[in-house]
Amino acid sequence: MHDAEAVSNNSLINIGDYVIIQRHGYFKLHQLSQKCDLMLGKDKVKICSIVGKQFWTMFKMIPAKSGKREFSLEVCSKSESIPEVVMKEISSGMDNRNISDDGKSQLLTAEDIIGLRESGLSAQNIVDKLIQNSTTFKEKTEYSQEKYLKKKEKKYFEYIVVRKPTLRLIADIFYNRDPFKILGLRYDTLSQILSLGNIQHNGTYLLFESGTQALVGASILNCLSEDGTLINLSLVNQPPKQAILGMNFNKKQINRLLTVKISDFLKALRGDSLTINQKTENQGNKSNDSENELHNDERESALEESSRKRKLNENNHLNIKKPKWAEEFEKAVDVVKEKSVDGIIIACKEYPINILENLITYLKPSKQIVIYSLYREPLIDTYVEMKKRKDLIAIHITESWLRTYQILPDRTHPDVNMSASGGHLLTATKVV
Repeated sequence: MHDAEAVSNNSLINIGDYVIIQRHGYFKLHQLSQKCDLMLGKDKVKICSIVGKQFWTMFKMIPAKSGKREFSLEVCSKSESIPEVVMKEISSGMDNRNISDDGKSQLLTAEDIIGLRESGLSAQNIVDKLIQNSTTFKEKTEYSQEKYLKKKEKKYFEYIVVRKPTLRLIADIFYNRDPFKILGLRYDTLSQILSLGNIQHNGTYLLFESGTQALVGASILNCLSEDGTLINLSLVNQPPKQAILGMNFNKKQINRLLTVKISDFLKALRGDSLTINQKTENQGNKSNDSENELHNDERESALEESSRKRKLNENNHLNIKKPKWAEEFEKAVDVVKEKSVDGIIIACKEYPINILENLITYLKPSKQIVIYSLYREPLIDTYVEMKKRKDLIAIHITESWLRTYQILPDRTHPDVNMSASGGHLLTATKVV
């Protein structure tokens, strides 16, 4: 019964959740707040009405009476396709030979069209006005008319769908927004990393990731069960986790992620790092040195106060609660020392050679190494170094290639525009 309630609650939209707003072919990742305002281009949308509704609910944008481009949302069952409605009532020409693109066919000016939008007219009415004031629309072929209407529908579309975040959608949103902010990591390359890394639900994995908005970390974390652990190595204690936050992971899933600073982590594994208590004592010594600059009476009172507190802690066995990053640090070190790791995944802007050399010691035999880079030169250098080792086999460099297709009756063909590269992967297997 409790499981059914949890599943039901998980399918409802709540304040604080990340949602994906789809408007025609446009997607946006958004976190719901108490303010409930969302900007879709130049349109301001009040999305309070989506709270408590299920994901995949469709809403219609209702213009506000203020005359500005502000909208509220209303639940609807289906959307009306402008091309389907208009094409039933409009006749078409035989060919476009007598139509010239001189910019004079539309009688409405840009100011008139902006005025129509700000007046609160629906998308259907705006498109009807454009057709009525076009001198060439009825002379166009049916194919040209449909293409024109689809373009206008995309611009004035007034229906949105609230979707639940998935890895593919988040990766696609980040890539379309700016590929270089995620190192050109496409969703097909992301799937290759999971496949070539042999990610298992109960495995323990080392991940060094930077510059990808935590896409790789979110993908691995999504695959892990209660017995799995992901140790996220970074240059700082708290790296960006946009993709992980966007997935709305529950507390149990988040607890499988241990984020540690790579420099301190490697020192601890080698046994030459300071413990948390030692670091605290050193900080206390630094504060004592600074107290020497006080007046004699102030210094004596400060020392008496600190000694009194120290005795109180010793007598009552009181321990100061460690910060979360310190607890994750100790747990990560213990996990690697006890059972090593089942895979090493590196996706970063830095050269991966030194990172790999420091981590490969803790990889179990017959386990995989996967390194991602937008450019092949860092991987070639790493490939050469790998070839010198006798404990690595099946070393390969690959490049993902993706082509999307337009699927339409009698017009199915590859898309005209496509991404040039989805990055490069270097893979290897460790042996005894």
